[in-house]
Amino acid sequence: MKQPTLTEDELLKQIEQLQNEMIQCGIELGLDHPLTIAFSQELDKLILDYQKRK
Repeated sequence: MKQPTLTEDELLKQIEQLQNEMIQCGIELGLDHPLTIAFSQELDKLILDYQKRK
């Protein structure tokens, strides 16, 4: 099932939240930890989605 489309503001908030989570994960577990990498990959998708809207 496809997720509902986020508004631009919602997308930016989600990007910011995910950035903070990724940074915290990187600090606690390391930059090469699989969870940190997963956060980074998800963040890449959100940023790409945001850029496509511009």
